[in-house]
Amino acid sequence: MWPRSKMADKNQERSRDNGQPKPYKPSIFANLFHGFYERFRSVPLLAFDIFIGLCVAAIVVIIAVSFLHSRGIL
Repeated sequence: MWPRSKMADKNQERSRDNGQPKPYKPSIFANLFHGFYERFRSVPLLAFDIFIGLCVAAIVVIIAVSFLHSRGIL
């Protein structure tokens, strides 16, 4: 079949596996994030939110100071 379609590929995969769809296998990135959050299970979610907010605020301040410094204001 030319051009090959994704549907044809899925049908071939199912026919090789006796009609059963392949089981879900999480990606390596999903496993990394899951392992990361498992280590900090005792830390409340609000603390993560505050930490992320402070990081974003720090990035904004750094960008603003850099902009003002490049204009000669600071």
